[in-house]
Amino acid sequence: MDCHRLPLTEKPGIETLDSVLTSAPDHPWSHKRFLPEHVVFHHGVHASAGVACSDCHGEGYMKNHYGGEKFDMQTCLKCHRGETFKEKGYKPAATYCAACHR
Repeated sequence: MDCHRLPLTEKPGIETLDSVLTSAPDHPWSHKRFLPEHVVFHHGVHASAGVACSDCHGEGYMKNHYGGEKFDMQTCLKCHRGETFKEKGYKPAATYCAACHR
């Protein structure tokens, strides 16, 4: 991040920022996939159904940009069957295998 090597170099924290950026991966924002390769998940489908990001990722989801949530088939099935978020009135979703597995 060369912009921080300019006049601000005497500011506190710039050295820390430089050292963190030096050791950071080339693409720290790249998606970390925690689902098996055969599982298909599309955020857009869930968003268009009215599911908010925080419903699955929690209220502080924007603080954890690198993911880390662990989802399993039982969690998904409970929601798809309408067992979770009853107060939000979500309609039950597909539970047949090919809906999520390829």
